[in-house]
Amino acid sequence: MTLFYLDIDRQNRKLRWVRAGHDPAVFYDPRAATIEELRGSGMAMGIDADHAYEQYSKEDLAPGQIILLGTDGIWEAQNPRGHMFGKETINRIIRQYSDTDAKGLLTACLYALDKFRDGVKPEDDVTLVVIKITPIARFVIDLLEIDAFRAGLILDLFHCNLTMTDNPLF
Repeated sequence: MTLFYLDIDRQNRKLRWVRAGHDPAVFYDPRAATIEELRGSGMAMGIDADHAYEQYSKEDLAPGQIILLGTDGIWEAQNPRGHMFGKETINRIIRQYSDTDAKGLLTACLYALDKFRDGVKPEDDVTLVVIKITPIARFVIDLLEIDAFRAGLILDLFHCNLTMTDNPLF
């Protein structure tokens, strides 16, 4: 089982995360026009009971920044010619629609994915979470899960914790 745990500390404008084999989250800063992956070491859960997972952090959150979490069913989705959608396509969409709200960006990503697949049924789950830092010190989280047969998501909005896992029991 893979997992990505994200904690958004609104008061201190800081992100903290732990990866357990899950794809890294994507972080976009429109002021610098940079996209980076929130990486970190960490094997999938259940492989080594003694493995110690490491916490990573990013400071100075600012309005307009975007965090995108997704399952590999997005980037690995194929069209009728067998080409994969890819992470670069998602990055291009983030840049193009960074002025919209989280729901607008989520909609743009899913529309582009659907158009790209051109009728090809997904072979894996497609789960996408878009978080946009807003200027009024609140965080908007839009979630849509499509064709999910193994993805689980836990949202604890009181603490602004976000855990993404591929365990269907969650």
